[in-house]
Amino acid sequence: VYKRQPQEGPEALLTTIRHINGLPVWGVKLQMLHVLKDADLSKTYEAGAFELWDRETYVETVCDALELLRPDIVIHRLTGDGKRENLVAPLWTTDKRRVLTEIQQEMLRRKSHQGMRYSGNNIVF
Repeated sequence: VYKRQPQEGPEALLTTIRHINGLPVWGVKLQMLHVLKDADLSKTYEAGAFELWDRETYVETVCDALELLRPDIVIHRLTGDGKRENLVAPLWTTDKRRVLTEIQQEMLRRKSHQGMRYSGNNIVF
């Protein structure tokens, strides 16, 4: 299980996807980092130590990741949501349907699909 560190950007996720492609895995779950009340991370976030991705960055990065991901790997989750009453940030994650719709629309706009940029052990750019 890999959990994103708050300071990591989109390229870190894509590097992880490339690594996963070389492993004998059959499924992945993608989820935005959530800051929840009463968690140590909330204090760090509120102190301004890191920024969270905006919805547009998340959608673009998930689509990039899907294009790189081996086509035989099952996607169990594209986004997640914390309990609204416990969520500090990002608040846009509370509209899960919108996020999923935007991912679908972006993939259609790109005329893309899972594994489009994956070719055996080589990534096609």
